[in-house]
Amino acid sequence: MSNDPEQIRQEIETTRMELSTDVDALTYKASPRRMATERIGRARGRFGRIKDRVMGTASQARHDSGGSAVEARHRLAGTAHQASGAVSGVADRASHAASSAAHQAQAVPQMTRDRTEGNPLAAGLIAFGVGLLASSLISPSRTEQKLALQAKQKAMQHSGQIKQQAR
Repeated sequence: MSNDPEQIRQEIETTRMELSTDVDALTYKASPRRMATERIGRARGRFGRIKDRVMGTASQARHDSGGSAVEARHRLAGTAHQASGAVSGVADRASHAASSAAHQAQAVPQMTRDRTEGNPLAAGLIAFGVGLLASSLISPSRTEQKLALQAKQKAMQHSGQIKQQAR
């Protein structure tokens, strides 16, 4: 420390600015609104990624349709190659068929994952099942119980008529 008043004032001002910066940083970090906003943003991001994985995206659809054409060309080329290979002998064809079957068998798990990803029907069924499970965990309200009792009583009243018509 020096005894020069101007230098002391300068050190005090520097310390004040550093403390102000530290307080501002702590205020930002401890802000409940900011923390909630960040958590909501992270949750939305996760939900969006899950939705895109289940439902698929437009770029995936374009890629998949283009991939189908490429696969068709490869299959056609493979068929042409197999036809020309038929002339070369039975041993070559058997070897090629065995390796092709092994390759296809190895590709089945990945193909299954690819086919189920981007399937809105599967996503809908899963959502329906989750909703059904959630509704079974929630106890019925008084109004629901009252309506269920009324429906049961009406069904009991008309059950005799239905039995006679069935005979």
